[in-house]
Amino acid sequence: MSASPEVVPDFGGRAVLVVGDLMLDRYEHGQTLRVSPEAPVPVLRWSGRTELLGGAANTAANCAALGLGVRLVGVVGDDPEGERLAELARAAGIAFAAVRDPGRPTTLKTRVVATRQQLLRIDRERVGPLEAPVRQALLEALRGCECDFVLVSDYGKGVVDRAVMEAVLALGRPVLVDPKSPDLTLYRGAAVVKPNLAEAARALGCEPAEVERPEHLARLLELVQPGAVLLTRGAGGLLWVAPGEAPQVFPTTAREVFDVTGAGDTIAAVFAAVRATGGSVAMAARLANAAAGRVIQRLGTAVVSRLELAAALRSFGGSEKLLAAARAAELCAELRQAGKKVVFTNGCFDLLHAGHVHLLRAARDQGDFLIVGLNSDASVRRLKGAGRPVTGELDRIAVLAGLQAVDAIVPFEEDTPAALIALLQPDVLVKGADYTAEQVVGAEVVYARGGRVHLVPLMDGRSTSAILARR
Repeated sequence: MSASPEVVPDFGGRAVLVVGDLMLDRYEHGQTLRVSPEAPVPVLRWSGRTELLGGAANTAANCAALGLGVRLVGVVGDDPEGERLAELARAAGIAFAAVRDPGRPTTLKTRVVATRQQLLRIDRERVGPLEAPVRQALLEALRGCECDFVLVSDYGKGVVDRAVMEAVLALGRPVLVDPKSPDLTLYRGAAVVKPNLAEAARALGCEPAEVERPEHLARLLELVQPGAVLLTRGAGGLLWVAPGEAPQVFPTTAREVFDVTGAGDTIAAVFAAVRATGGSVAMAARLANAAAGRVIQRLGTAVVSRLELAAALRSFGGSEKLLAAARAAELCAELRQAGKKVVFTNGCFDLLHAGHVHLLRAARDQGDFLIVGLNSDASVRRLKGAGRPVTGELDRIAVLAGLQAVDAIVPFEEDTPAALIALLQPDVLVKGADYTAEQVVGAEVVYARGGRVHLVPLMDGRSTSAILARR
């Protein structure tokens, strides 16, 4: 039996401090149509670039998507990549408190991707201890931070050391560490240490297949005492090992894997957030597995919103078409690079009826990919009054997702989709013919990029308000 959506806690009002190695993930997109005459390598016909938060910044982005207040502390270079990372973090609602190091470049991971297949990764980074003045500035940034819990995301670049761990533990808050050092004693004092099988094997000096032997699990607990271990096992799910408890396995749901980049960041964010709000280990593991199952089906580092997570747990589905606004914007860019035309329409879609279906089919005919902007429950109440919506947003998402015409659904909290349209930059905007083109919200955005507005004739007598009036 599938759990109800109410198992997903409300993370609002909670604050997390994320500390660790910050990275900028850059994707160079294109198509490979031939082999170079200069060497036996493919020639990429470049079509565009995507930049995402990586490393500890991706962990922070996952926390922000859940609705947590996030403060991010780390180190970036005094360079354009550091500026871009700060810009992306602030756009995600993250309080960016990174220290600038003019002698150290911002870690940049550049991936060359042809038709969603990664061909090459180029790393620009400097690995090693921080210079003393930078280290001191980092410790000052950590001192006295107000938060409910801390996530330490160690990618082994040099930010996380004993001094940083001491400063983090001195805050007196629960700490979850995503480790990289083979010396797990570095993280002693943390509530949870979350290695993967390879990391645990390095710490134990054994093969990954041997990590789950009872004597090795006991040794892991000795290394991180007095904390617990959350072992990530890929397709094998999660293994929880805590002092005085029998080990618990939390299997994952089989998924088509596209890109595992950042899945560990998502697990860390969701698991820690659920535990910080009083959720059980079982609840935290289940939600973390569900969230990871979403991100591995996407290109590059990705995040999962609280609403996406709730929808992913619904037995009637619909979650695969549900996208957060930031992810939808990335997808729109990818579609445009591939020469596809993006269509957008929006509404409350409360009590879906024949008029809605008519509108959505007509909208889908205007291009290659239809995104539906959906008013949240709070937005519908403000627009329609008490008693509306009749059906909640998760039910409305599920019904819309069941329609062949709909390719993606993006909820929005505002009264109008103006900000969402500005973010997505669709090629075609579709509304019912009870509007004029000039009255359609977002029309100026679409016209500015050479797009158009399409008005669909209404079906007589088909409206949610009319249906409710006849009851």
